[in-house]
Amino acid sequence: VSLDTMLSLARALEIESFSPSACYVRGELAQRTTKRLPRFYDEHVAAQFDDPANRARLTDPVARIGFLVMRHAGLRISSACSLKLDCLAVDPGGQPWLMYLDHKGDDEDLVPIPAEIADEIRAQQQRAGERFASTLWLLPAERANRDGGKHIDDGEVRRRLRRWVLACDIREQSGHPIEFKPHRFRHTIATELINRGMSKTGIQRFLSHESGAMTDVYAHMLDQTLKQEWLQPQERVNAAGERVALTTPLIDDDAAW
Repeated sequence: VSLDTMLSLARALEIESFSPSACYVRGELAQRTTKRLPRFYDEHVAAQFDDPANRARLTDPVARIGFLVMRHAGLRISSACSLKLDCLAVDPGGQPWLMYLDHKGDDEDLVPIPAEIADEIRAQQQRAGERFASTLWLLPAERANRDGGKHIDDGEVRRRLRRWVLACDIREQSGHPIEFKPHRFRHTIATELINRGMSKTGIQRFLSHESGAMTDVYAHMLDQTLKQEWLQPQERVNAAGERVALTTPLIDDDAAW
């Protein structure tokens, strides 16, 4: 794909000495043929992240805020680290919203958050304001940042969270230690939402995706949800209002589907 893009750019700029106008990458070579495995944390691992005892061990306020907004608001780690000090908004109904910069699209966006996370953010706003009177950031860097002009580096948040994960001994269902990657929280919340019944359009808006195809990469319908969805149309009501089975000995499940 990158090679095809480079050749297309060379043709557009008419750089004949670099790329003849007839030089193309064949379509089947430019397409990704491998299907990536789901990258969300399953229910077993997610339950360990959400365990109150493990949450209580995450006492570092910076790492805690970073974890909460990634885990429950679906933010990328870069967006979590660069939250503005005034990132919190409340609508007339009392629902708190988190304002953040989507670095992938360079756009500001809003996402609803639980009240508990809003309380954590208010406490952090006070701490950051007390330390740096003029800082713009909710999570200002703690070193080489005398005036509070820099926000914390995502590598630092990543390291702190890794230490927390190791201390809590969070493991896969197989018993192996998890491979901790903050971006997997984004896949996890998308998968949880689709399995709770949120529409694909709603998830697309929640994650600030420009296309539904991108949402498909993140949100995976679990087998249990698929089974429930499949069982719902197995019965129908006839004209007399009587329930009738959709399948009969002469119609197999595939035909009924």
